[in-house]
Amino acid sequence: MDECRVIIMGFGSVGQGVANALSMKKDLIKDKTGIAVKVVAAADSSSSAISQDGLDELLLVKTKNEEGKLSAYPEFGSDVSGADVLDAVEYDCLIEATPTNIKDAEPALSLTLKAFEQGKDVVTSNKGHLALKFKEVVGAAEKAGVEFKYEASVGGSMPIINFTRDTLASCEIKSIKGILNGTTNYILSRMTSEGSDYEVILKESQDLGIAETDPTQDVEGIDAACKTVILAN
Repeated sequence: MDECRVIIMGFGSVGQGVANALSMKKDLIKDKTGIAVKVVAAADSSSSAISQDGLDELLLVKTKNEEGKLSAYPEFGSDVSGADVLDAVEYDCLIEATPTNIKDAEPALSLTLKAFEQGKDVVTSNKGHLALKFKEVVGAAEKAGVEFKYEASVGGSMPIINFTRDTLASCEIKSIKGILNGTTNYILSRMTSEGSDYEVILKESQDLGIAETDPTQDVEGIDAACKTVILAN
């Protein structure tokens, strides 16, 4: 049976969601594809957990939530962080889930390019490097002959990129119209239907986990702008 060794870089809500999904779906993936997915490393901003034999996805999430850092993971916790994680273990695919940085696209840009240089496939939910350096990043993947998947960067539950690229391959796309930011859509819908104040609905959406603690990228339109650039490319 084939094996896919995965590194998850970034262990906030997205990275933890990936770990939870892999825990639930890895048996199904193995049955359908014959590929056993194994998480060999996971890293937050300052620490990691690393094991060539594989890590327990649910224990990774539990450790991060209870201890606040992945270095507290039993036996395999580590202070190795950033790009050094990619050198610390053998892997096949990088799942890049670090926070979007619209100023210089780091650390997503460096992590992604390094993985390409190592001949590894990359899956990302990040918008920064795609919005700022789209041609460079996509070109690097093509040059390295690896897979680069970024469906999760726009409309994670609605596969618009793969749909357009594959199913509509013979079609000419003339325009794009849609709601690109769920947070602002939720806030504005609530304000319109209930007549509530912006600050009240923003606070409620933060408490529900819909809006980030720092909602700037959503409410200032930065997230929607990034997604527009990615779709245009």
